Amino acid sequence: MQFLAGTYTQGTQSQGLYFLDAESASALKATGLDLAVVNPSFLCPHPSRPKVYVVEEMGSHDGGGWVSCFVADGGTLRQSERHSTRGDDPCHLDVSPDGRWLAVANYSSGSVELFALDSEGEIERHQRSLDHRAAFARRRDEPGRHPERQAAPHAHFVSWLDNTSFMICDLGNDEVYCYEGDPEAPAHSTRFHCSRRWILPRGSGPRHLAFSSDPDIFWVLAELSNEVYVCHYEKETVGIAVSTLPSGCGIFSEAAEIVFNKERSELWVSNRGLDDVVCFDVSKPQRPTVKRRLETGAYPRHFAWAGGSLIVASRDPGRVEIFEIELPAGQARLVTGADVPGAVCVLPLDGTAIGQAWLNR
Repeated sequence: MQFLAGTYTQGTQSQGLYFLDAESASALKATGLDLAVVNPSFLCPHPSRPKVYVVEEMGSHDGGGWVSCFVADGGTLRQSERHSTRGDDPCHLDVSPDGRWLAVANYSSGSVELFALDSEGEIERHQRSLDHRAAFARRRDEPGRHPERQAAPHAHFVSWLDNTSFMICDLGNDEVYCYEGDPEAPAHSTRFHCSRRWILPRGSGPRHLAFSSDPDIFWVLAELSNEVYVCHYEKETVGIAVSTLPSGCGIFSEAAEIVFNKERSELWVSNRGLDDVVCFDVSKPQRPTVKRRLETGAYPRHFAWAGGSLIVASRDPGRVEIFEIELPAGQARLVTGADVPGAVCVLPLDGTAIGQAWLNR
């Protein structure tokens, strides 16, 4: 198994992007890549071209955020382009399935920026900015808003549903949005409009989401309240909430990542502070139930599945670990790990166009 890892470089000894290779069943090697990139905190591959897009999470005091594109070239990675994200602290990004669009979420600016991509995956132009300042003003005086974390809109997640529609989680607004565009319009004239909206309780802080096997049901992970909300797409309703923490937990924690494993009918969520990954049984998607917990390194920011293995990036020890999840008994064991300073994101390369071009040359 082979991966890329994104990190925080500011305030750490990180070299930026890392290549990780599980050379054997019990050995993971991490190699820093000699690439000029600052705070590459989230990565997304192009669906068909040998490229990976990376946000550089920087705020206004550093000149604002950037999105960089790296391409496989002769067995190495090289930076092919770098563009302003037109906002501060970009923290998430996603490419449409047809490779025509790149969407970037600017956390501190509370905006999502849309960039048109050409047939080779190069960024052609900035197309549109979406922000939720009006939605924030509408709910500004409601009780329960977090005084510091929710003093403004904070776009934290963007994910394409198909070639012309995508979802946004806004942690500052306590709202989730679906935007749609005209599938017949050319990229240079496409306009996206908000077609659906889900309103979560004040102070919840929606961070990320995951869709179930049922296209009408998705789960929203609330960072601030440490809950998973069951949402219905067609009716635009928010259902029950399930805590990600054990009953009576007195430890301060903030939820981070949520991933649905379709093959196992399980929903996995990471908790920073409690420092674990919790598995929910979602065989009944409207009623998630806690199945088991897996202790990780401190501050598990992001994780991903690769086959039957769970790869976890824990920020504060600066470490990426691989856990084997044994299907028959539902047990887990730590297989191996490697030191990666400021680790906050992992991207498995198997099955990606960039992985095939870079590693299978």
